[in-house]
Amino acid sequence: MPAPTKSFTAIPDTAIDPDSPLDTALMTAIRDNGEHLKEVLYGTFTPNAPHTHNGVDSALVEIGPNAIRNGSFESDGDGWTIAAYTGGSFSFNTANDMDGAKALAITSTVAANGGAVATSNEYRSCIGGEKIAIKLAYKASGANISSRARVIWYDDAQAQISTSDIYTTTNTPTTQTVATTVLTAPSTARFYRVELTGGIPGSGSGTGTVYFDGVKGEYSPPGNAICTYTGSLVESAGLNFPSGNTTSGGSTNDLGSNRVVTGLRFAWNNGDLNAYVRGYNILNT
Repeated sequence: MPAPTKSFTAIPDTAIDPDSPLDTALMTAIRDNGEHLKEVLYGTFTPNAPHTHNGVDSALVEIGPNAIRNGSFESDGDGWTIAAYTGGSFSFNTANDMDGAKALAITSTVAANGGAVATSNEYRSCIGGEKIAIKLAYKASGANISSRARVIWYDDAQAQISTSDIYTTTNTPTTQTVATTVLTAPSTARFYRVELTGGIPGSGSGTGTVYFDGVKGEYSPPGNAICTYTGSLVESAGLNFPSGNTTSGGSTNDLGSNRVVTGLRFAWNNGDLNAYVRGYNILNT
């Protein structure tokens, strides 16, 4: 959000005197204060949309399934604390967006120093032992630039417990890459935040820009595979086909080496009748 063009001036009680006429200073203060409030509270305000206020700025609040607010950086750095290392910098780039119209761009100039680190502001609550799915897109401007995305776990006092990598590399791909992982919160974890680092200090031999975009978090995805597809499904305990029918097998292109996260697929045939029941999500392994 741009800085207000008008300053807010506190008007003392002594300036408001029914026996004294309005003067230029009082009228200017009244006008400037109104403009200041308008620019702070309404200048970038979208009507009929949820907002938050941090005491200085008003900002849109994303609603929906994503637990990471402003994960696509459409509102620049709102919802994130970004700190540049010595010689590093960051910006919000519209030429290398991968989700929405902007991406976070972190640039390093000295490999030993790194670029910058961005941490989501909100402490998202979690249950110890629950599974949280995190996904994001990333790429780099050149070879051998290091980068990392990870989750920081906190206890009920919001003291850091540990970290879990979403991904880490000393050679960030130069083409769009999507990292998807399901992390299990430590048993004592009660909160978590996401941290993105472009140019990890002392890691990787190259310098340049790492782009991050589309950071998404989802609570409690199904945590256990009900089966691993290795060929034709067969009738077994807990999976019974209608009497007189047999499994017809299946194409390995359908599931291949992927892990079934939730749902079920089975097929059988009886003469000319072929039937399929499907309904699953697939997570690459």
